[in-house]
Amino acid sequence: MKTAETTKWKRVNVDLWGPATVKNKNGTNYKIQVMTMIDPATGWFEVAALRNGPTALEAQKLLDS
Repeated sequence: MKTAETTKWKRVNVDLWGPATVKNKNGTNYKIQVMTMIDPATGWFEVAALRNGPTALEAQKLLDS
């Protein structure tokens, strides 16, 4: 049995998505990579672009910001 989180930002669930190619309405292709961060206590989520690749330093910078 899992205990529910009750303290905000005590734990953060992080995942990486991409690289993926996304095409907009004009037909332009974009390569994107993002990091998702979710606070399980509140359900608050953030999605941030990984501009310099999925490195530990880049992930830490995004999490801190």
